[in-house]
Amino acid sequence: MDRDDPSYAGQRDYSRLLLNAYDHLVLGPIARFGASVLGTSGRHTWAARRMLGVLNRQGGFDNLDDSEEGLHEILSASFEHVELETIGSIAIFAATNPRVSAG
Repeated sequence: MDRDDPSYAGQRDYSRLLLNAYDHLVLGPIARFGASVLGTSGRHTWAARRMLGVLNRQGGFDNLDDSEEGLHEILSASFEHVELETIGSIAIFAATNPRVSAG
């Protein structure tokens, strides 16, 4: 989906809704952890930066605007406790205590 498409923001909200439902209904209060390749804000080697561009053009990635701050903000909206460490261009995270959504 193109980021300039007006429905892109709606898709992101819908994805967050599904993720929240999955977290609360299926997984319960289990810690979540993972890693994410940062976009252009990451410390990439020249080869990694080139591959990042290729994968984004081909649609395999959609992360050029992804940043450590943005990932922390998204995780903090869904979890009470977030630990995030960046190593090179990879953000590694652990999140616990899912927030209960009102409504």
